[in-house]
Amino acid sequence: MNAYDHEIVYKATKEQLQDVIEDWIHRVKKIDPDMAEDLECDLYEKVNGQHFDRVQYDRAMSQRGYDSERGRQPKWQVEQVSDYARRAGDRFDRYNEYDLSYEMNTLHGDYASSLGDSPETYYRMAKERLDSREEPDGRAWRDYRAESYARRRRDRMGRFASDDRRYR
Repeated sequence: MNAYDHEIVYKATKEQLQDVIEDWIHRVKKIDPDMAEDLECDLYEKVNGQHFDRVQYDRAMSQRGYDSERGRQPKWQVEQVSDYARRAGDRFDRYNEYDLSYEMNTLHGDYASSLGDSPETYYRMAKERLDSREEPDGRAWRDYRAESYARRRRDRMGRFASDDRRYR
């Protein structure tokens, strides 16, 4: 058996490495979809940090049940949230507009029946959560990962398995 030539990896282009990684994730997805999703998220974090970009934000919103093709939209679009935040003087120091939009829409989905629809209320709540000095940057991303993990681990009756508290 020939020894593995590590030099090949260092000579590969970024596109070639992306193709190899996508192929491996596709293979893993057939065997264990949960592991494939965790792998994709871990790779994303290594490259982009614990903040949303447009693609990941859209993916997270679709997992929350928002689907533009079926007409179910988040309460506020990213552009609306960004405009509102800029008018309020937000500098986006510890989060970006996608993080803020995810957090505002998540809070609205959870508390709209109690708190109404005021964007100011949800903006202040989201900003408080994302700006917390007691927690490192990336709160919205970690909330999404925890929710995604929990969603995959619930049984048909909505209960968690006893050992599934990984992201809690």
